[in-house]
Amino acid sequence: MEARLASFVQTFDVDRLLSVRDAEGWAVICEAGRAWLTLEGHSQDKWLSAGERFVLPEGGHALIEADGAARIRLQPPAESRAARLVAIVHARSRQLLRAAANTAIVRPEALGCTARS
Repeated sequence: MEARLASFVQTFDVDRLLSVRDAEGWAVICEAGRAWLTLEGHSQDKWLSAGERFVLPEGGHALIEADGAARIRLQPPAESRAARLVAIVHARSRQLLRAAANTAIVRPEALGCTARS
């Protein structure tokens, strides 16, 4: 089973560390304080101050550490436009199929209509 979080907030004290894996496209948002991000495969670390955000790159492992007390929010990526469009088309087609299934089909003969010659 796969679960997707709407968002995740972590309040850090000094010397607390958060390890994040497989969070491609998730945004790390520093809501208060300062945070230090170390990304696997990247040569430079990233600092975030209150109000700043960073989108995690593909794959790898990220470590998030507070510089003093900090509050960090992890927010999942927004659904893509294509995925939203597919969901809308799917929902609309289901509505149309339901409406068609509820429509009575009557043969003209049952209404007393006859074919003209």
